[in-house]
Amino acid sequence: MAELLEAKNVTVKDRAGNDVPFIIGKFPAIAAREIAAKYPTSIAALAKQWEENQYAESEKIMLKAMTFVERVLDDGSTIRLSTAALVDNHVPDGEALMRLEKELLEYNFSFFEKFTRSISSGGIVQNMIKLITSTLTSSLQQSSRQDKQP
Repeated sequence: MAELLEAKNVTVKDRAGNDVPFIIGKFPAIAAREIAAKYPTSIAALAKQWEENQYAESEKIMLKAMTFVERVLDDGSTIRLSTAALVDNHVPDGEALMRLEKELLEYNFSFFEKFTRSISSGGIVQNMIKLITSTLTSSLQQSSRQDKQP
């Protein structure tokens, strides 16, 4: 397996408040595009996937994202979280996993950090609409510029 791109040391807390060390990496371009397109970015999106029996797709994309994470063991060695079993064995609980996912997504996508900030600042629906509108407008402007190039 290739080395992590732009590796960064992070520590997340587990449910008991213990610090758990990991190393996260940048996603390669195509993997980043797929993860950004498929990752549920809210509990509502995750619940919708669950209702529509699409949770397996959410889990699959989470596992793909986790292949860009290494757990730092007590002896300083690392192990890549490349399978569901490795994630279960080296991430202590669901809260730690969600915190790790948040760290990984924020490190790879600047818009994810803006999304989480907009939610925490109140007015979730209004902020989501602003974020989506802003993102779409920016994308359309870039697309329009590319179409005009000779």
